[in-house]
Amino acid sequence: MKQTPLSTTHARLGAVFAELAGWEIPRHYGDPAKEHGAVRGGVGLCDRSFLGKIQVGGKDRQEFLHSLVSNNVKRLRAGEGTYATLLTPKGKMIGDLWIYIQENACWILTEPCTTQTIEETLEKYILMSDVTLENQTESYGVISIFGPQSILL
Repeated sequence: MKQTPLSTTHARLGAVFAELAGWEIPRHYGDPAKEHGAVRGGVGLCDRSFLGKIQVGGKDRQEFLHSLVSNNVKRLRAGEGTYATLLTPKGKMIGDLWIYIQENACWILTEPCTTQTIEETLEKYILMSDVTLENQTESYGVISIFGPQSILL
């Protein structure tokens, strides 16, 4: 089973682990109801390193993604992101994505069970575009901050 980069820290802090799509992830630290309440009323961190991470490079990266997903990617600037879906030509959903733009790359975050399918689907459409795809799922961690007090961080 794969472990997130923070697994040893979670274990040291008393996390109770569970399996999700081949990853060992922290489910709670002893009192799920209290943790839920803390995030609903304050702020909390969540290790989401299990998410699929695909780095999209090349000069045509934003135009390429814009032509394939359900949201406007062309207008995004470095530091911005958007939610989108990847659909088949008949409109069937392949997966949902969070797309983030950096100066020299775009990043796609997706659920672990759809990462390979999304990567394979995108590969089929590269054709003449100056685009590269690199699965970085196990190379980087992801931490999300949730709750009404998160805006203050």
